[in-house]
Amino acid sequence: MVTSSSPPLLSGWRLVHQPGGRGLSNAESYWLFLCRMRCGQRFPNDCLLPPFPSARSSGSKFQVEQPKDVEGEEGGSTSLPCSFTYPDTSRPRDINISWKVGNYNGAYIFTSLLNHTNREYRGWIEFLGSPLRDKTGSIPLHWLNQVDSNIYFCSVTMIGEEYKMWQSTSGTVLKVKARSSGSGFRVEQPSNVEGKEGESITLPCSFTYPDTSTPRAFNIRWRVGNYDGTYIFSSLLNHTNGEYRGRIEFLGSPLRDKTGSICLHRLNQVDSNPYFCSVTMIGEEYKMWQCASGTVLKVKGGWHFLFLFLVG
Repeated sequence: MVTSSSPPLLSGWRLVHQPGGRGLSNAESYWLFLCRMRCGQRFPNDCLLPPFPSARSSGSKFQVEQPKDVEGEEGGSTSLPCSFTYPDTSRPRDINISWKVGNYNGAYIFTSLLNHTNREYRGWIEFLGSPLRDKTGSIPLHWLNQVDSNIYFCSVTMIGEEYKMWQSTSGTVLKVKARSSGSGFRVEQPSNVEGKEGESITLPCSFTYPDTSTPRAFNIRWRVGNYDGTYIFSSLLNHTNGEYRGRIEFLGSPLRDKTGSICLHRLNQVDSNPYFCSVTMIGEEYKMWQCASGTVLKVKGGWHFLFLFLVG
C-alpha cells in the first residue's frame, strides 16, 4: 500500500502493483527491477513507471502501407504513396522499390535501383521515395489518361545480410477522371524530358476537343526543331522521316484515349531538340491544332570507356 509520503503521480506515470512484473514490457520490467533494488524496503510491491514510448506494432515486421485509393484528372499528375517497415534487427545495405500494375503478380513498371521504367510509362514516372532514410517508395504518375485507371502495388526488396521481398497485398486503386477542360481544342505536352544516349524515351502527348465534335479519325504528327519544323512522323500514314526510321514507335490511341505519344529509341545526343505534337481531326469538321511550346528533349551522354595505353 502506498502511504501519503509516496511520490505524487506525474503526468503519464502510472502506479503498478505487480509483484512478479507480469503483463509488463521488457523496459517496464527492468525499471521495476531497479525500483525494487533502490526502494524495495519502502515499496516492496508498488512502483511508479514512467511513460515508456510504445513500440510501433508495424515496426516489428515486414509491412508495406499504401492508401486504398487515389484519384487524378486526365492530363494531370497524382502521387502513389508507399511507406514500409521492417524489424529493428534488420541491417539493409540497400533497398529496391518496384511498382507493379494490374494485380499482385502484375507487370513491373518501375524499379528504383536500376532506375528503370517500363516503356509505356517512360517519362511519366518520377521516384520520390527515400527507402534507406525514410522507408518510403512513393512515385508520382504524370500525364494521366483514363487507361491508367488500375491497381498499383508497391514492392520492397531488402539487400544485405538477409535478402527479403515483401509488398502490399491490396495495392492502391487509381481512378482517373475525365478532364474538366475538355471543351476546347488543346494539346498538352510536358515542358521537358531527359534520356540517356543509347536508350529510349517517351514523348507524351494528350489532347482535347469539344464534346460536340464527332471525329471519324485522327492523324497525329510530330515535328522537330520549332513550331513549324519538319514533320518526322505521321500516324495515319504510318510514315517516319528518314533519319528517324526504325526509331519511332507510336504509343498513342487517339480515338479511344485522346493520346498521341511516341517512343524514341536508340537516343543520341543530336536528338536533343524541341518536339511538337500536332493533331488533325477528320470527320464532319476538319481541324488541326498543336502544342505551342512543345517538349524539349535533353539526351545525356552514356557510359564511355577510355583506354590509356602507356608506352614505356
